[in-house]
Amino acid sequence: LIYIFVFFNKSKYFRQLFKTEIKSECGIVARSSTNSNIINDWLKKDELIDHLQYKASRSFNAGVLLLSLKKLRENNFVNNTLSLVQKWGINDQIALNIYCNGTYDELPMDYNFWAGRDDWKDTMRHKIVHFAGPDKPWKINYQPYEEQVSFKFFNIFF
Repeated sequence: LIYIFVFFNKSKYFRQLFKTEIKSECGIVARSSTNSNIINDWLKKDELIDHLQYKASRSFNAGVLLLSLKKLRENNFVNNTLSLVQKWGINDQIALNIYCNGTYDELPMDYNFWAGRDDWKDTMRHKIVHFAGPDKPWKINYQPYEEQVSFKFFNIFF
């Protein structure tokens, strides 16, 4: 965690991100999901749709978030969201989306590039590469997206 914090502070890209004004009432900036029904799809899969329904027209991926702690505290985020997690056993992405109900601010794609899913041709533009989904680089049978994540990317930081 400390390494990541230092790593972020040395980059002009992350300094720029941290200056982002968070305007949403929920206090979250995130990248929208490509599937607007993903939250209800997960609730159906987990057989929770009769108890919890997501009614907003958009949802976000919780892999990379910019948070306003002030707004989260004002909205009693911990108590409200934790009670949902404890009662229904939902994951963080479902809980965060229910909390925001579609009112989050949009995070530029560059700060949450989905390896294996997004257009990779302009790799130098991407600032955070997110291995969303079940394929992770630390898994034994991982097939890397070598054509997507160029080593030139690392020259930005080192």
